[in-house]
Amino acid sequence: MNLMLQVILGRSTEDIDVDIDLSKEGRANKISRRQALIKMEADGSFFLRNLGKSPVSVNGIAIATGQLLILSSSCLIEIRGMSFVFEVNERNVRQHLENVAQKKERKDERI
Repeated sequence: MNLMLQVILGRSTEDIDVDIDLSKEGRANKISRRQALIKMEADGSFFLRNLGKSPVSVNGIAIATGQLLILSSSCLIEIRGMSFVFEVNERNVRQHLENVAQKKERKDERI
């Protein structure tokens, strides 16, 4: 299983690709090319970092440019009037963590 550990939300252009292209929704010209990063940490937790000029809010808490906030399932993420619900697929996260641990064990055995 190939699991992405981070996604970039923003506005795709000829020069910049994003994983989730918000230009397809809402007020595209007001969204930064790289607006936000959602990343899974080594322990399976998630955070959102605001990369853009516009504020992003999570459950009503404004996240300024450069700041980050820990995410949990059912968080409401709002970017320029667009709302998204963040959900964690616990089964896939657990499976990923188990795979990482197994690879580490095999690597340690070879050393």
